[in-house]
Amino acid sequence: MSIQVLENQERKVLVLPPTRRDGDVTRALLRDVGLDCDVVGNARMLASQLNTSIGAVVLTDAAVADPGLSSVMDALDRQPQWSDMPVILLSKADNRSPADKRRFGKLTNLTVLDRPTSGRALVSAVEAAMRGRARQYQIRDQLNSLQEADTALRESAERMSLGVQVAGLALAEVDYAMQEVHLSAEAVGLFGVGDSARTLSRAEFLQAVHPDDREEVSRRLLHPADTTCSDPAAIDYRVIWPDGRVKWVSQRHHVVLNGPLDRRVRAVIVALDATERKNADRRKDEFLATLAHELRNPLAPIRTGLQALARPGGEGAAGTVIRAIMERQLSQMVRLIDDLLDVSRISSGKVVLQRSRIDLRAIAELAIEASQPFIAAGHHEFAAELPAGPVWVDGDASRLSQVMINLLNNAAKYTAEGGHLRLSLSSSDTDAIVQVQDNGVGIPPEMLDEVFDMFTQVNRTLDRSQGGLGIGLSLVRRLAELHGGTVTADSEGLGHGSTFTVRIPLLATAPLLAERHDAPDCEQPKRPSLRVLVVDDIPDVADVLKMLLDLEGFETRVAYSGAAALDSARDFRPDVVICDIGLPEMDGHEIARRLRRDPEIAPATLIALTGWGAEGEVRRTRESGFDFHLVKPVDANALLELLSHMEPRA
Repeated sequence: MSIQVLENQERKVLVLPPTRRDGDVTRALLRDVGLDCDVVGNARMLASQLNTSIGAVVLTDAAVADPGLSSVMDALDRQPQWSDMPVILLSKADNRSPADKRRFGKLTNLTVLDRPTSGRALVSAVEAAMRGRARQYQIRDQLNSLQEADTALRESAERMSLGVQVAGLALAEVDYAMQEVHLSAEAVGLFGVGDSARTLSRAEFLQAVHPDDREEVSRRLLHPADTTCSDPAAIDYRVIWPDGRVKWVSQRHHVVLNGPLDRRVRAVIVALDATERKNADRRKDEFLATLAHELRNPLAPIRTGLQALARPGGEGAAGTVIRAIMERQLSQMVRLIDDLLDVSRISSGKVVLQRSRIDLRAIAELAIEASQPFIAAGHHEFAAELPAGPVWVDGDASRLSQVMINLLNNAAKYTAEGGHLRLSLSSSDTDAIVQVQDNGVGIPPEMLDEVFDMFTQVNRTLDRSQGGLGIGLSLVRRLAELHGGTVTADSEGLGHGSTFTVRIPLLATAPLLAERHDAPDCEQPKRPSLRVLVVDDIPDVADVLKMLLDLEGFETRVAYSGAAALDSARDFRPDVVICDIGLPEMDGHEIARRLRRDPEIAPATLIALTGWGAEGEVRRTRESGFDFHLVKPVDANALLELLSHMEPRA
């Protein structure tokens, strides 16, 4: 219903006349003054049309005899509190019985006119009633507005409360006049001072704050120098729970006035638990410091070795030893970077397991062999308990080998020289069980689960001497979980060694063993004479690779840009192109696509040699036209082995 229609309805007058002629006369009188009028035939019809939108009711004492009058009185009695329907009764003075007076006396907005009544008097009475009714409608509208505002305020408060709960926020308020701090239920829980909302004195509040932070909290929050500041202030501080635990609180507070009349100053506080963030920041800072240390460790002998080789007498036996040292340190850096990349890929869900049916016993043997240098370096006694038969699982052989190698290397690192290490492999009805035990430094009980978190280290002094970033065990757990397995740590405490247990689901049925055919011994095939084009925008990288290939008998050329690579390829017609991906102006993908479109060069083997090793990058290089994808720094022997299987073009 439109507003105009509603307003017209609110000005409508219902008339119950004694005769039809009286009704017509009344309608005409009211319409002459702009009032809408409906004439009804009996009391029941009048009752059915009575609602809060009617302006007034006019009836006569003839309605007393109408059996439906009680329904009219009931309808008037059911009005809302704001409504008091005006009723104008036309009655002969000598016809008013005591019963009629009692009946109509219940009406609180009754106007009685003596019959016969002049038209002017009737119109005047109706207009007065309508003015009073208009004021009632104003009250109704104000009440509705207040109710809507109250509903909106309540819904807003509910949304704010839900938002505060979801965001983990806590609200509090400082009353500077009363020197009190009012804490919400969430704030009480954050500060560890109870279970429900409460008010603390200034001294009680400071008692919950860490002693080292009390002075700053008191100065900036409880005794601010500028209580007229309109900008929110931020502060992080620690609180001590009754059980001794320390929690970090990150808080923003705003100093405000209660209102224009009440000049008392208060501070509104929004706070949250920042313990996890602070711990993460601490672990990150420790990790970055350790990373810098770990990168400098291998770089130092590499740099010194290069300088030693450049000096007179740097060749010969001494040069052989220096190169071996540099190679070991370079391998250490490669392992370090590979671990970091693995953590990043697993965390972002970019690691895809190359699953197959594998014998975990064979994987354990390979892992033991790979870890022997670390075990031997610590002069540890090592024992392996492996089953006589195979233990079949569905998994990625290289990743499960990585799990065991990390655990063995970790045990060797955290065990004093001459310690005892043990690896065992067994199985239950559902799982293959790998256990790595040592009698090393052990793990405090409170850190048995935390040791699997990123950048967590039990003994940082030991880490600095042995090397490590605190990511090896995190990799173990994530790789085990990718295989649907678990890993747990057990220790009786510091100095009592530790045991790591990995469980991987067994295959429901073991695969049929293929018949083994040992390949006959054969001579190492002679390396073919290939034309190789090396493309890299870093001259040192390209030139060193060219020198290596030249020493191995390859005919090699170098290009330092995409355009130069295309020109050299057309002139040189290489058998193999080894190309970097991240080149300026024209990247390796575009170079590969253009080479594949040239009929003279298309048959060449294209090898991507890049620092990008994620699964998506490997797929993209293949789509660009590369045959192989190698990740820097590539092992020279692996590259030469790959080239040994290629034939020169006809």
